[in-house]
Amino acid sequence: REVEPSVVSVTTDAGEGSGVVWSENGVIVTNQHVVAGASRVNVVLASGASFRARIEAAERRFDLAVLRIDRVGLPAAEFREDLPEVGELAIAMGNPLGFEESVTAGIISGRHRSIPSGGTTPALVDLLQTDAAISPGNSGGALVGADGRVIGVNVAYIPPAGGAVSLGFAIPAPTVVSAVEQLLATGRVRHAYLG
Repeated sequence: REVEPSVVSVTTDAGEGSGVVWSENGVIVTNQHVVAGASRVNVVLASGASFRARIEAAERRFDLAVLRIDRVGLPAAEFREDLPEVGELAIAMGNPLGFEESVTAGIISGRHRSIPSGGTTPALVDLLQTDAAISPGNSGGALVGADGRVIGVNVAYIPPAGGAVSLGFAIPAPTVVSAVEQLLATGRVRHAYLG
């Protein structure tokens, strides 16, 4: 209930996804792939109010984007500063297939997971794995812990092909916080890597 007002719907001329209120002055966090190539982006608050959004910054490698709407007094979510443990409660919140304010529950199934890119986009790395159901439209929504803090931003799932069941993934909150702070400050994220 604490985080529910902070989860929003993000619609574009190409599709839809979810987002999380970052700050009370109109900053929203979502996935970069939710708004990629969009000429028009709208944010629909939990109250039903709709606003035209502008993309302030986006980072393809982390699959994060920062949106801004002309609204103040928004209910900002609280992001956790450390990683959850395997087995902790995980609640996925968002708008799967357009069903607004949907909630599914599970646990943290693993940490430090990577999803291969198949050679088309950068691989997603260092993710949280959860068995909370994540579907198309959940992207950019909140993965929430038992204390009501955001532990991750939903980013991907593996479809139930080849026997896969309930394999969802989220960008960990510490990664989100670091990336968003850099995007707001400089418009880009510095990458550290080996290889």
